[in-house]
Amino acid sequence: MKIWKDSGFWILLLVNVSLLIRYLFFALPVEAVIIAYWTQSVILGMFHAARIFLYPVHKINEPRSNDVKRKGKLFTGIFFIIHYYGFHLAYLFIIVVSFSSANMFRGWTFTAISFLLSGFLEFRKDIRNDQENPRYSLNALMFIPYIRIIPMHLFMAGPKWLNWSNETMFLVLKSIADMLFYQIITYPKIKDKK
Repeated sequence: MKIWKDSGFWILLLVNVSLLIRYLFFALPVEAVIIAYWTQSVILGMFHAARIFLYPVHKINEPRSNDVKRKGKLFTGIFFIIHYYGFHLAYLFIIVVSFSSANMFRGWTFTAISFLLSGFLEFRKDIRNDQENPRYSLNALMFIPYIRIIPMHLFMAGPKWLNWSNETMFLVLKSIADMLFYQIITYPKIKDKK
C-alpha cells in the first residue's frame, strides 16, 4: 500500500499538525502538548510490544532455529516492556515535576483517541498482511520505537541545561520523528538474506 493511501499515516499527520496549530495559534499550553506526546509514546509502546510478541517467527531475519527465535522474541518483548515503560515512568515523573498545571490535560481525550486509532490501524495492517510483511531483525523490533524519543530528550534537556526556550522546536522535531517512525515500521526496506 502506498503511504498516501494509508489512513493511519494521515490520522497521525493530522493529529500532529493540529497540535502544532493549537499550540501556535490557539494557546494550547505546552504542558498539554507534552502530555499528549507522552501518551502517544505509551500507546505506541503497547502496540509495538504486541508486534514483537505476535510477529511471525519465520519473518525474523536472524539465521537461527525457530525455537531460538521464539525464545528471542519472548526475551526481547519482556525486556522492551520493562525498559520502555520504566523509561516512560521516569519521563512522567519529570513532566509532572517540571510542567504540571491545571491545563495539562486540555484537549487530551481527542488527541489520545486519535493516536490510539492511528496506532491500531498501523498494527492491524502489520498483523493482517503477513505476505507483505518484510523480514525483521529482533534488534530492529526492539529499537525502532526509541526513534521518537529523541525530540523528548531535546525538549526536556534543552530548556534546563542548554537555555533553549522555543517549544515549537519540539513540536516540529516530534512530528518529523513520528513520520519517520511510521514510515520505518510500516514500509521498512530490510532485505531478505539469501
